[in-house]
Amino acid sequence: MPFNPIKGKNNNVTPAKPVTPATTVIPAKAGIQEKEKIKLIMNLIYSHICAAAENNTIGLKGKLPWNIPEDLQFFKEKTQRKILIMGRKTFESLGTPLPYRLNIVITRNKDFQSKIHGSIRLDDTSRISKEEIKTLTTVKKSSPVVICPSVKEAMNLCRQNEIHQQYGKEIFIIGGGEIYKQTLPLVHCIYLTRIHQTYEGDAFYPEIPDKDFQEVDRKDCKGNPSYSFITYKRV
Repeated sequence: MPFNPIKGKNNNVTPAKPVTPATTVIPAKAGIQEKEKIKLIMNLIYSHICAAAENNTIGLKGKLPWNIPEDLQFFKEKTQRKILIMGRKTFESLGTPLPYRLNIVITRNKDFQSKIHGSIRLDDTSRISKEEIKTLTTVKKSSPVVICPSVKEAMNLCRQNEIHQQYGKEIFIIGGGEIYKQTLPLVHCIYLTRIHQTYEGDAFYPEIPDKDFQEVDRKDCKGNPSYSFITYKRV
């Protein structure tokens, strides 16, 4: 999700209704450790948050094709002190890590870490050290950045007790297009700002399958362009 954070006015933007995790059945024969792991996974909520045009454009050359302060404010309020998962291009479009959040960047480029001061690269999140956990759970303006090689490793990191206890159980996936497409089958909720206009773009949000998601909340807003805050929940 190309995104340039700015300070915007609230304008009475109504936060979307809270969502609950998808139901997970725990096998009767599962051992105690396996049961606890399954419980932990089912208690986490993975959500997409995105602004997309009518033709599903989400960005052009690393930038948003529109300027809607209310949408930026909604994003800021929704993701404050949360975990964010994003691709490398999305991170680069931000220009800097988003403050008071845990920024997880997915890239296989092993040289990318050298570009981010103080970042941590975790090729195997099961081997994370206590010192690294301490660094990642210190919430401050100069937010920590973790580089993971895959969505799987990023999600494994989110399952660490100390991590989600600090940042909460809702993890936000913020783009770009390929990351959205890859994780759509895994998310419980979608916070979509639908821009009621078409735009040229080079990054796109995937089509939302009607059989998997239902609209549970909507707020239509006037403007140029007009837009709607829509929340979808997995059926």
